[in-house]
Amino acid sequence: MSGMLAVGLVEAAHVAAAVNLVASARPSQYIRPTMTNADRIRLLFGPYTMPRFRLGQTVMDEARDRDVVICGITDARIPWPMGLPKGSRARSLVVFDGLADAVRRESNQAICHWWGITGQTVSIWRKALGVGPVTAGTLAVRREQLVGKTRSAATRRKLRAARRARGARPVWTKAEDKLLRTLPVAEVVRRTGRTRQAVYMRRFDLGITGGLWDK
Repeated sequence: MSGMLAVGLVEAAHVAAAVNLVASARPSQYIRPTMTNADRIRLLFGPYTMPRFRLGQTVMDEARDRDVVICGITDARIPWPMGLPKGSRARSLVVFDGLADAVRRESNQAICHWWGITGQTVSIWRKALGVGPVTAGTLAVRREQLVGKTRSAATRRKLRAARRARGARPVWTKAEDKLLRTLPVAEVVRRTGRTRQAVYMRRFDLGITGGLWDK
């Protein structure tokens, strides 16, 4: 009986310590966790399925910018063809079809999880495809990570000043939103003068998850 009492006292002490920690922390110090691992690896623009092919078939690898011969399949969560360039022994995933689309749109974490590769490989593919380090999927993950965080008034003032200094226009007009729904990203960037990342983020806010993202 005394042992059970001792355990109860220890548990009560831990609870009291946790309550005191939360009560003494400033809002900017104590941030409620809002993003799960499932959120980080979620594919926003799928579904993605392995394309139809036959072993020995020659296809174009967009990342390598050369033809490769399909020589096998991975055992990743999304199985994918492995390719071998002619005259080489270096096998790797063939960046084509749905995988090429995912590299251009999804977050680094999601691609690593579903295709079973490293973040370094994703970065190499993005560079080869002319994709910047931040995609629409990456922006979505970062936005989710910010949910629940408290910024001080001084921080908000600094952010507004920084946006003004670089000529940012935080408010989207109805006319610009209409362009987002009907035109390719490059054309929206040209007409509005906004950055590609800003266009991706606004499309995500409006729930536009398919269509003319990268054309």
